[in-house]
Amino acid sequence: MPAASAAAYARARIPRSVGALLAAAAVLLGLAVSPVLAAAPRDAIKNMPTFSHTSTFDIKSKDDNGDQTYTDVYIGQWDLGWRPSDIQLGAARARLDLHYQLQLKDNLNQIEGTSLDYRSDQWRARLDLMTSRALKAYFQVEFTENTSGGSNSAKRTLTDTTNKNASVQWQHENWPALSLGYISTQNADYSGIKQSGGSDVETADFKLDYAHDSGLAWQRYTVESQLMRMRNYLSTNATSSDTMTVDARREMRLGNLGRLQLGLWLQEKSSNSVSSSDYSTTHVNTFSLGLVDGSPSGPLPLRYRFIYNARQTGFSNSTGNLDVSRRLDFGLDPPVPSGKKASVQLEQYYHELEYEEQASSDGYNKIAWSFNPNPRTATSLTYVQSNQNNLTSLIKTNEKEEVVANFSYRTPGNKTRYSATLSENITRLPDTDRRTLYNRLELRSTVNLGPKADLDFFYNQAYTNTYKGLLAEPTGNDLTETGFNYSINSDYLSLATSYTAQQFKYVHTGQKKDTELVNVQLTYNAPAGWRYSFKVQTNLTNDDNVEAPLGYNYTTEDQILATVTYSF
Repeated sequence: MPAASAAAYARARIPRSVGALLAAAAVLLGLAVSPVLAAAPRDAIKNMPTFSHTSTFDIKSKDDNGDQTYTDVYIGQWDLGWRPSDIQLGAARARLDLHYQLQLKDNLNQIEGTSLDYRSDQWRARLDLMTSRALKAYFQVEFTENTSGGSNSAKRTLTDTTNKNASVQWQHENWPALSLGYISTQNADYSGIKQSGGSDVETADFKLDYAHDSGLAWQRYTVESQLMRMRNYLSTNATSSDTMTVDARREMRLGNLGRLQLGLWLQEKSSNSVSSSDYSTTHVNTFSLGLVDGSPSGPLPLRYRFIYNARQTGFSNSTGNLDVSRRLDFGLDPPVPSGKKASVQLEQYYHELEYEEQASSDGYNKIAWSFNPNPRTATSLTYVQSNQNNLTSLIKTNEKEEVVANFSYRTPGNKTRYSATLSENITRLPDTDRRTLYNRLELRSTVNLGPKADLDFFYNQAYTNTYKGLLAEPTGNDLTETGFNYSINSDYLSLATSYTAQQFKYVHTGQKKDTELVNVQLTYNAPAGWRYSFKVQTNLTNDDNVEAPLGYNYTTEDQILATVTYSF
């Protein structure tokens, strides 16, 4: 069937199938149609359709060393929806939802005519059935047609997508929940007037889920089976798969010792390819053990957490892998004078991976200290030591140490807030003299100008130095960034303004790159469903280049984005 005919056929079929869907669903569920059904269509008209439209104009200009370009793009979107009142079907209720969306995109300043660059039409119909017996079902059909390349049928590309989705769910108190699902997706791609591709995918899903919470213990068990089939239109290739998953979790409260968490996740998957007669299986076994929120009674308020995970994967045509990790945390709040607060946190993490004949590991040790001398002042200091190892060769591949210090202060009344962050880290390649040092300073001040207005200033500076040998000269760069952000918000009007200046400099050559960015965005929510949005952005870049005619390269990029939205 030609693409245009298929699209017209789908558009014509969707509205006509609504009555058939209601009748078929009633028969499947064994429900008698109530006499109220005769009056339902007249009652449904009380719910009026919804409509919204958005028009966007995106204007961009760019000047790259005198080479100027300009684009003017229009984007429009129309949405029309209708959700009638619920229809009574005996002991059940039916709810219908219809929706249509149109999207257009046009490059207004293109050279070849004024044909549309892109068009998308989407039709969607959904029917929900609900009973008082904890039984729910829905059926949804969605058809989408995307066209690009203009009105010339020989040059355009077209994609038709049809989605069918059906689900039945049953859930009753203290009983396992049961769900059955089916999804069908059909794609057809056309280049010009010839079909260039397409696929057909079907998925059926069965799921049984049970959960129970007695207060001191919680448990949940899930069994899921999924069948999938995929076919390619332009070849004989077809694949299918069968997946079975079992998920069991249990949690118990052990008094002050914390909560004991146990988890087991098993999956078996088999796949088959018709064209190559390939058949493979994969199984995954995962076990987890955790003891969290532990706070045993004693002279000191101690907290701890332990989590262990092990995942084993096996393949029928290759060697599997083993993934194991463990994490241990300790927290302590030492006694301090009234009005002050202190905390110490210790954390250790280790991860090991074995794949075929290779094995590797990574991990870190972390200690964090925080102290608040008063409610308005907060300080913290964190030290992290991490490493990566090649267990097969018994060598370390990377070592890193990092220190981060934070300070913040709020003035009385919370009108102004000051914060500072200083971080430093060093990365080494073991058994060599290669290392990289990184330092960063962040300063920020935020001023509250009213209930809904804020002014924010910031200054950041970072240094990076890389040493390739013990006596070698370092190579590195400096980065300096400063700017401000201003915002004001009300029920109808919002304004956001920002300015950022950035300089990136290579220390060993003196070459630098300067960037300035200005951004202004205004939004106004008018009465009667109108909304206006306006954005202006300018980006200026100067990059040193002694070979350029001016001794540097410059780029200026400007954007104006205007959007109008109307809905009722």
